[in-house]
Amino acid sequence: MEDILIRVLQVVASLSLLIVTHEMGHMFFAKLFGTRVERFYMFFDPWFSLFKYYPNGPADGSKCKEGGWSFFKHTEVSTEEVEDGENANGEKITHKETKPSGLTLFTYCAKKSDTPKRGFIGDTILGIGWLPLGGYVSISGMIDESMNTEQMKEPVKDWEFRAKPAWQRLLIMLGGVLVNFLSALLIFWMIVWTWGESYLPLSEAKFGLEFHPALQEVGFQDGDIIKSIDGKAVNSYGDLAEAVLYSDSTRFDIIRNERDTFVIIPSEFYRTILEKEVTQMFSVRIPARVDSVLDAYGMGAKAGGMLAGDSIISVAGEPTPSITVFLSQLAEHKDSTVQFVVGRGSEIDTLQVHIDGLGKIGIYFTQASRWMTLSTRDYSFFEACPAGISKGVDLLVSYVKQMKLIFTKEGAKKLGGFGTIGQMFPTSWNWQTFWFNTAFLAIILAVMNVLPIPALDGGHVLFLLFEIITRRKPSDKFLTYAQMTGMILLLALLVYANANDIIRAFLN
Repeated sequence: MEDILIRVLQVVASLSLLIVTHEMGHMFFAKLFGTRVERFYMFFDPWFSLFKYYPNGPADGSKCKEGGWSFFKHTEVSTEEVEDGENANGEKITHKETKPSGLTLFTYCAKKSDTPKRGFIGDTILGIGWLPLGGYVSISGMIDESMNTEQMKEPVKDWEFRAKPAWQRLLIMLGGVLVNFLSALLIFWMIVWTWGESYLPLSEAKFGLEFHPALQEVGFQDGDIIKSIDGKAVNSYGDLAEAVLYSDSTRFDIIRNERDTFVIIPSEFYRTILEKEVTQMFSVRIPARVDSVLDAYGMGAKAGGMLAGDSIISVAGEPTPSITVFLSQLAEHKDSTVQFVVGRGSEIDTLQVHIDGLGKIGIYFTQASRWMTLSTRDYSFFEACPAGISKGVDLLVSYVKQMKLIFTKEGAKKLGGFGTIGQMFPTSWNWQTFWFNTAFLAIILAVMNVLPIPALDGGHVLFLLFEIITRRKPSDKFLTYAQMTGMILLLALLVYANANDIIRAFLN
């Protein structure tokens, strides 16, 4: 239970930070161009809010205390039209009624003043909702997720979004995406400066790689050493994964049994990867050498005479080239006693070892660092800046390439919601992992938001570009219907993605 809570806390903290900075991007450009921002909310607030701050004092008729705190009060007043019947001509007769609304747990209302509030916050109402699934900024004169169309029926005012030139409205809509991407670059800069960069060069994989069966079907064999991809030197796992997933036809030059050969990945091979649910395409081959033997009752290694430093050569007559193969051999022969051939110094010995019902014999393996060395580079504060920017840009390019996978039948099945995001974070708090995942999610949020879907920033940008090119502004009615359609699509996508998480969890 504690593990789940830690993951939930990391997800909420990460998404809250990204959503707040995203909405601040919209707010910054809106304020820059003199556009009024009505509200700025972290989290959603259906039915009631946890906190509200009124910079201009309480609204007329509000239960909020002026110049102080209020607890669990209706802090706003809403006006509704009520029907009183019909007149002699059959026309409806109505009158307006005001009712208390905006129930809030904690409220602070500043004192009323005749002088308009200035600065970044200015006259914007700040709030915190109770539903930690997002947040929003409400800009005057704009059709957004609040679907407040009443203001659009009134005359245009100079400080409204709709009164601004198209290029200013375009920057206001792109502000959130821009801040998300800049936030990612800043975080990567700080990560590189604080922790440096560590990775395993493939040149250190002296015993080659092990491949998923899907890759073995196209010609790879366990133990292959990768030399180059399409004639270019390869340095890391990321290079391999991108070559398999995103290239149409790629040649891998390899060394196999001390001879040069090659393997060609066929076009659209990524479909096979998705269909077979491949989560790990490659792994480094590490020899099965014993680091220590457990001195515990019932463990077969100790009873069979195995010693620290032994290299396992074969199990039950089958060669054991790596730890991965060795673990599969133990699983195959569990709850039985089989012959082990081990190398001990310059000698070879044969042992009879019992494998228990769980497929264990009671040993620890020599760590991977014994066979290979991670490359680590430390950076000064200013050196880390270009390195962090490069990391962010590379990740952006990689994610954009992945987008094509989403629009395939196989890729759609892999879509995930909050459960998938939660799986990105470890069950114990690790600041380096937390900030890396936050930067990665910032890039995802930026890319997803510029998709040309109504209700997303990209939908507004699409209509603004249409207006700039054609000099014709879409009607408010059209924008309202587009916003509603986009919200329905997004809700359906949200339900589908989270349903995938639930189905996968149930099947597992």
